[in-house]
Amino acid sequence: MEFLESPDPVICQLCREPIWNFLCINCLGDNIKRWLPENFCEQFSKFHTEIKNHFHTFIADNYEPCIDCRKTSETPLCPYCYTHEVYHWISPINSDLARTFSKIFFFYPFEGTEEIKTESSPITETGNLREINGLCDNCDQYSETLVKSGKGWNCEMCREE
Repeated sequence: MEFLESPDPVICQLCREPIWNFLCINCLGDNIKRWLPENFCEQFSKFHTEIKNHFHTFIADNYEPCIDCRKTSETPLCPYCYTHEVYHWISPINSDLARTFSKIFFFYPFEGTEEIKTESSPITETGNLREINGLCDNCDQYSETLVKSGKGWNCEMCREE
């Protein structure tokens, strides 16, 4: 059985992370423009054009068709980064509108939303493990017997020091 090699993903020009399900900023911008009150649309169009021109890529193969409109976009920004930029554009203009935007277009933990009030701590995959394998947080050497301590995951040599 032969496996086909998957193409390299588009890389976001801001966060430098791969964009696996590419939504172009034109589709995102159209949805935001439909949501915005009419008196903000002209300003938003100028902002959107500025972002689009600023992040236009000249890197070969760093663009692909949008999963919504199917058009090729040469402005590879992930939805998280684009909506974050829009949030910061709206915020000084109208804080109430920015707050509502952060609830509707919740791709990114906007200011004020990252503080979740809870009494319990998050569940982590390694929370109950006593030993794991990987790189020591102290000496960066591989070990099959890393043990969690106050200073991170440490190998046997670093635990003895």
